[in-house]
Amino acid sequence: MNQHRLFSLFSNEGPRGAASSSSHKTLGEGALEDEDERQPLDLTSEENMQDIDDDEGKDVMITQHDDEGSDTLRIDDGEDDERIQLVNGDEEENVKPIEYDEDIGKAFEIYEKNYRSHEIKNSHTAIDAMFYEIMEQNFYPSENSHIILSKRYEKICERKVQELEEIYKKTYFLPDEQHFKVKEEYYTLKLEKYTWDLIYALFEDEKRIVRQYELPADYKDFLWRNSHKEIVNRMKMNPEFRKLCIIVEWLEKNARERVDIENEGNWMYTSRKDKQIDPDTVYKQNALDDDDLRQERLIVKKTWALVRSGQMKEAQMFCRKHEQFWRAATIAGSELYHNPRLLSKEGNIEGENSESVGNQNRFVYLNTLISMLKSDDYLSNDEIHHYEKAIYGSICGDLPSTLAVCNDWEDYLWAYCKTTMNYLINRQLAEYVPSDSEDKKYVDAVLSFTNSNNRSFHEILQSLRVSNNEKVKEEAVHYHHVVQEYIICNQVPGLIKYLLDSIVHPAEKSMSYISHLLRFSSHFILTLSMAGDVELKNDSGKDAILVKYIHYLVNTKQYEHIAFYTRFISEKHETVNNYDYRSIIFAEVIISIEQAEREKTISRDDTLRRMLIASAKKNELNVSEIASIVAEKSLQSAESINSISHINLLDSQFFLDPNNNPFNKLREKQTTELDIKKINSIDWLCIEDISPFECLAQSNTLLREFIQVGKLEAFEMLLSKLQEAIDPKLENQFDLPTEKKQQQALQEYKDWKLYKETMLSYDKWSNQLRQKPQFKTMENAVFKSQADKIKYETELNTFTNTTLKKWAQENDILLNQAVEKHFEFLDHRFLDQEQVNDNPPHLIHELKQRCIPDVVFCLYQLLSFSEKYEDCMQLSDKVASDSLSLFEYFSKEQLVEFLKLMGVCELNAIVQEQQQNNINDGQLEY
Repeated sequence: MNQHRLFSLFSNEGPRGAASSSSHKTLGEGALEDEDERQPLDLTSEENMQDIDDDEGKDVMITQHDDEGSDTLRIDDGEDDERIQLVNGDEEENVKPIEYDEDIGKAFEIYEKNYRSHEIKNSHTAIDAMFYEIMEQNFYPSENSHIILSKRYEKICERKVQELEEIYKKTYFLPDEQHFKVKEEYYTLKLEKYTWDLIYALFEDEKRIVRQYELPADYKDFLWRNSHKEIVNRMKMNPEFRKLCIIVEWLEKNARERVDIENEGNWMYTSRKDKQIDPDTVYKQNALDDDDLRQERLIVKKTWALVRSGQMKEAQMFCRKHEQFWRAATIAGSELYHNPRLLSKEGNIEGENSESVGNQNRFVYLNTLISMLKSDDYLSNDEIHHYEKAIYGSICGDLPSTLAVCNDWEDYLWAYCKTTMNYLINRQLAEYVPSDSEDKKYVDAVLSFTNSNNRSFHEILQSLRVSNNEKVKEEAVHYHHVVQEYIICNQVPGLIKYLLDSIVHPAEKSMSYISHLLRFSSHFILTLSMAGDVELKNDSGKDAILVKYIHYLVNTKQYEHIAFYTRFISEKHETVNNYDYRSIIFAEVIISIEQAEREKTISRDDTLRRMLIASAKKNELNVSEIASIVAEKSLQSAESINSISHINLLDSQFFLDPNNNPFNKLREKQTTELDIKKINSIDWLCIEDISPFECLAQSNTLLREFIQVGKLEAFEMLLSKLQEAIDPKLENQFDLPTEKKQQQALQEYKDWKLYKETMLSYDKWSNQLRQKPQFKTMENAVFKSQADKIKYETELNTFTNTTLKKWAQENDILLNQAVEKHFEFLDHRFLDQEQVNDNPPHLIHELKQRCIPDVVFCLYQLLSFSEKYEDCMQLSDKVASDSLSLFEYFSKEQLVEFLKLMGVCELNAIVQEQQQNNINDGQLEY
């Protein structure tokens, strides 16, 4: 594939503000000047796309189209008839199939049905969706993908322009402001259509292979006498001249939409008053009828409109229909001479039988036109003369005559480019004129008259920006005209900078302006990146534009498109070291959506979450990394942790009362909405596609935080969520930890589970203890009757032997389970530093200080209540053990209090032993 000349992204051309040398006469050189203010643009909805066929050039010959009736030079195909199919979005040709599993497809189906259906799809989001669909179907890099994209975008805009035109005609009754908005929308969207068409034309030209060949010196005379067109074809080997021809053709194509021809008779009213019959009757009677004069002006204007739109043959036909054969003949003289019989290919019978076309005496003809323009007949200020001068001035290259009837920026650009192209053609043809030809006499006069037309693209566009026509100056700073200037001058880096600056500092704050600016900018750089030789992956401007467009999609709730555009962002970014930059952007999207959920601007919906994850997976984003970033950033955005003193549990009398639950003291700190937000952030780490160890790494951090601030309720909520979502994954044999960090995260999670189970066992026993059944006894009661006494004794016996016994059995079971779980916790080496070595030692030590003493004191309470004083003494041995080192996590005050409890325990053990001895002695005496 040829090097992309137009869109050479990393060229050394200066920015738009760079000055150009006065010696720059080559087309395309130089840079655009000062960056001006921008006007807003607007765009609305679009229907489905239709099929479009386009030619794929292999070897081509550059010729002039006779069937178009234009002297504009175009590029014709050679013998190779291979074509590019610009397919419909519903077709499968030339579109790489998008493969994704059934679960992803189901997630999107549920999202569309349950979530997206109630969103307001206004005109902006509808056309955004159309661009997305086209981009999704054709984003796979290929030789022609960028050409297909630009053409299909142009078609979307074209059909919307047609729709807006109909709307505009039907809104005349609306207030002026609303009617003006419709007009502005139509105008701006039409400019976007023109921009995509220009991009398509230049892309299409780049893929063509032009045959290069040399002609012998003695062949010049032969060409002049047989084909001026062939001489001009050779000029198109120069890419800059070919680009000039493309721009002229593009401007003429745009102008054709404005041409409206009426077929009326010529001088119908004047002919009724004629008293003589000869060609000079009108001039003898000295005037046309007023109605015919108006018609004459209309004919000249419409002839000019056809010339302006490049329809030279149609202009001739129009003049003939209105019986102005002389004007048709003068216009026909502009056609390049070509004799197909002498230049036909071997075996081309059609060419051999064709007649010659065009004007062989070109310079004689041009000199005559110049003489007409200089004559006194055209000095009057009559409107007819102005348009006649413009018609002939555009043919011979007289710029002032042409500009006199030009109305807008496109007309001025066409006039400058057209006169420049004609000058270059005439200068080249002058080299082929034989010395004995009559044209030789007028070559110098013609070239000297048009010598000032030799301008570069930069000079042409600069002239438009400083034009005396206020409308042209105003339109020159319009958003799309500035974009077109950059494209014409081949300044893509400057264009991207301009687009980014326009996005960061928009000329209009309206959503309409911003939405269309973002959509065009994003799809332009993505289309540009599809061109094989254009590399945009490391361009920070591209990333910044895409990020802004993604933010816009979030604001307009077009969530299903976000992952697709995120995939085109660069993986690396100068501000990011640890993560994929795309993962960070997508994670920020998720966080912003969660923020909207909390602010109630959208309802919380798991369907949306599943759709986002499915979309990320479909577009090959790192789902695991995204979820980790979401959780991490959610925690970072939370309020800072304020250190609080630990609950004072040093009162030994507290533990001697079995109705006191130490862990209830730790639950006095309420769970806040911020805590709920932190807990919910873990949901993104619990989805199926993410490794459970990624989730545990973030969750453990949050578990520590809740323990540090004494929020056991929040701690239990988070751990319950993890057990429900993570434990099934951990049971999968394929999810075994392989890395050291994964093993440490899993071990810490198991330790927290054991801590929770320990607390839960104590809570169950404590609740059971508080639910001890009570029976109202009646000591020394006087019963009314023997029956009442028997009833009371029966109920007491039932309560004692059934209800109370059952409760006591359940209490013993729960008590033994709690004691067993507490001993298991102490023997387990909770949060052993060797197993969680990557965590800060001081943090692990602080967490142990929070947890271990409480468990020890609670275990003492359990043992004391069950009167297992020997086990209490074993507990003191465990605390003092050097192997377990539990004493290291007690404060001095806690150790003193623990020793007091052990003293009480030892005293109770002695009393218990004496009572047991007394019982044994009594049994022996018996």
